[in-house]
Formats: sequence, structure tokens, C-alpha cells
Amino acid sequence: MGMAISGRNNIISGNNITAKYDGIRIYSDDSIVSGNIITEHRNIGISVGPCKNLAIYNNTLTTNSGGLKLSGPGPFYVCGNNITNNEAFGIQLFGCNNASIYENNIENNGVGVVLENYNYQFGPGPIAQGSGNFIYKNNFVNNQRQVVLDKTWNVLQWDLTEYYPDAINGTDSASWHKDNVGNYWSDYFGVDDDGDGIGDSQYIVYENMTDNYPLMMPTETYSTPSQSPEPTLEPTPEPELVSTTLIAAAFAASALLVIGGFLVYLRKRKH
Repeated sequence: MGMAISGRNNIISGNNITAKYDGIRIYSDDSIVSGNIITEHRNIGISVGPCKNLAIYNNTLTTNSGGLKLSGPGPFYVCGNNITNNEAFGIQLFGCNNASIYENNIENNGVGVVLENYNYQFGPGPIAQGSGNFIYKNNFVNNQRQVVLDKTWNVLQWDLTEYYPDAINGTDSASWHKDNVGNYWSDYFGVDDDGDGIGDSQYIVYENMTDNYPLMMPTETYSTPSQSPEPTLEPTPEPELVSTTLIAAAFAASALLVIGGFLVYLRKRKH
């Protein structure tokens, strides 16, 4: 293991991590992972467990088994990363929600992006699904397969469908364009007759998934998130404090009652 990060409000930046099992494993809300070079890991370069509000940008992920794995509620901001030459995949979405993945270079991987967003359940816990993901303005270049929607849970040689038969039912994918801007695909051969930089025909991403606005030229990939991580949930309400004036008044009233009662007692003693 290279680094394991939990908690919140962490910044993991400027590290060179080589030849571990996972490079960075992070379960930290409201955090940033940037400017790291992560290579030659047996499992995942950056593995994101269930967390909220995480920015991952300007990292180099190369020659790992897998580049980047995202899972959890998000939001995740993934941009400006160079994700290349990873054996199994560049990016894997595994029950990932609310990810914005843009301006990354995803090149020469076994699969550019693997979507594992089907119903899956371990034991009695809730069924996990992925939704709200946008993948746009990325360069998909010469991956053996650009995108795969995995319905059998064995892209990494795991086959658990005998035990979890519902896992064969793919339930979710991502939107492959945003605001009329898609991705650059090295195997797109459409034309751009109107010269707007966007292909005139859609790109078939995988089966019924399409990029309706494929880019004709690669896009710039050095980027920082359009939103910096900030808390996405309302803070836990603090216990309501009672005014010190009210406390003083209540204390005075109680004291008067005690004194009054004591005076009545004394009067009765005299009689």
C-alpha cells in the first residue's frame, strides 16, 4: 500500500508513488488529490472509496493494473489527469455517483473507461447504483477498447454472478457530453461540414450509449476543477444554546422561591 487516507479536508499532492498494491486509497470527504505521479501498482493507482466532494486533478497514472477507481456518493471532480498505459482500465466507475470527468488524457489503456454501475449487494446492506455521471471533453486515444459496460463482473477476472445473479443486469451508464460538448475519440471518422469542431454524426460509445457531440480534435488536458471541494452536506446542527439572560432569570426565580419558602417556614415556627 502506498498511502491510505481517511477523515476529511486532506490535500494529497506532489508525491511520486511506485510499485505498491494501491498507490493512493482515499476515503476522505472535502479533499484534493493533485500533482501526484503514480506508476506500476499491482492493483489501482488511485482507489476512491465511499466519500463526498473530492477533486482529483493533474495526476499522472501510468503502467498500473488500473488507473483510477471511483465509488461512492460524490460529487467527484476529475480533470487534467494523464491516464495512460494501464493494463486493465484507465478509469472504473463502480457504484459511482455525481462524477464530472473532463479534460483528461485517457490513452493506451486496456479499456479507457469501465462502467460497473449495475445493482450489486454484499450481505444485507443496501443495493449500490451509480448515477449523475458526466464524461466530456476528454481525449480517448488508442485504448484497446474505449469504453466497456461490464455486465458480468469479470473485467478483472472476478466472476461472482453465481452468487449475485442480479449483477448481470447493467443499470447505469454516464452521459458522454455536457452543454453540447462531447469527447475526442481517436477512432471517430465522422466529418465536420460546418466547421464548428464537433462531428456531424454521433459516436457509438458502447451498445446504446452515444456521444452526440464528438470533438474533431484533441482537447487541452491541463486543468483545475471548476469547483473546489466544499462541504456538500448541511453541518450537523449544534445543540441550541439557552440565553445566559434566561438562565440567570430562571436561577433568580428559583432562588426567590427557595427564599420565600424558607421565610414562610420561619413564620410558622414563630407561631
